[in-house]
Amino acid sequence: MRRRPAGAPLVPLVAALLLLPSRLAGLQLADNDRFIDVEETPDDGQVLPALPSVTNDGTLEPDPTDREACMRGRLLALGKRYTDHPARLASLRENCGPCFMNNRDAPVLFIKESNEGMGSRVQELLTAMAVASRNGMNFGGMVSRGVCHKAHGASVVRAARALFKLPHGNDIFTEEPPIFHAVYRGVQNLEENFARGSFRGADFQGGSNVLVQLRCISCELDGPEWNHTEYQKYWDPHFLKALRESAVGLYSQPLVFKPNVPAVAVHVRRGDVNQTDSRRHTPDSWYFMLVSRIRKTMPDADVHVFSSLEGRHEDSEFDAYRKRGMTVHLDETDIAKPWAQLARADVLVMAKSSFSHVPALLNNGCVLYEDYWHRPQTNWVVVKPGEHRGQPTYEEEKLEECLQKVLVLYDF
Repeated sequence: MRRRPAGAPLVPLVAALLLLPSRLAGLQLADNDRFIDVEETPDDGQVLPALPSVTNDGTLEPDPTDREACMRGRLLALGKRYTDHPARLASLRENCGPCFMNNRDAPVLFIKESNEGMGSRVQELLTAMAVASRNGMNFGGMVSRGVCHKAHGASVVRAARALFKLPHGNDIFTEEPPIFHAVYRGVQNLEENFARGSFRGADFQGGSNVLVQLRCISCELDGPEWNHTEYQKYWDPHFLKALRESAVGLYSQPLVFKPNVPAVAVHVRRGDVNQTDSRRHTPDSWYFMLVSRIRKTMPDADVHVFSSLEGRHEDSEFDAYRKRGMTVHLDETDIAKPWAQLARADVLVMAKSSFSHVPALLNNGCVLYEDYWHRPQTNWVVVKPGEHRGQPTYEEEKLEECLQKVLVLYDF
């Protein structure tokens, strides 16, 4: 065993040992300590390039992922490694209302990007903004290392631009994050030790950068540590108003519904699931019965179905929907188009999917929430599977009240 040289000070060793519990508990990190993602792909010498900047001239932003291939989980392009820059945070502060809900000098929260589907990644962004807003922080973006910005054939960059009024959709991502003054395992760890706890160290000073390591904070908030009342406090009216005002990219899209009749949007999850996946798959009969119930109150409703094939399903699988007078939209790669319809429909029928959960948070109409692992908003109508899997069950009085509020908007 190596012996400590005579006269060598013990201070550095003692200081390191004292700092270790703080790191494990998610408290303050040393100023010269940079974030290291132990889960990222080992560096093989491949240069990680920039997502090219584009000018905002009022036209649809060219999507970098349309021209590059995602290889080994990394986005490859021409140019330099995508590094953080001062203008990125300034762009969020200026353009993304739900990102900066608190004082300019409030601590800044960052989260990690996962390689989950489109809806899950964007739901994580919204949840992180809600967590930051409630805890007196601002949202600084998603740390995106070794993750392709495409999911289900659609661009996460475009989705961010449509939802958050950003000149450049990639402004909400960073591959080279700043030095973090504090790192926490999850939201509970953050709130216990930082935002609401007794600790008010350097990480709560103006402009301090804070990272939450957990890759699914939405999943954490759906856990038993939060009851429904506490969960709803993150989605307060003030925050939801800022979120809806930010989504100008959705509200500028043309609607596909007929005018002067109730608009019904139905999300049918198919592309990444099959009938054997009972956790995520919902039978056609479930949707048919629910749409039939909606039409009982709204016989003139214009019903549109949004789904995807993704090379795993056939177009003919939706013929039964067409025969029942529903218009079917499949495999739309510009995510703003289907989300605009789901967010602005008078009645939205969700699937067990974050893909419809995101626009449901923006929808001011009647939302029919299919019971699944992510929690609903208080004003949504919860629809559960009945005794038979293809039969929906719900509170009839609450559903009728929800539909009647829509009918008030029309002269029927």
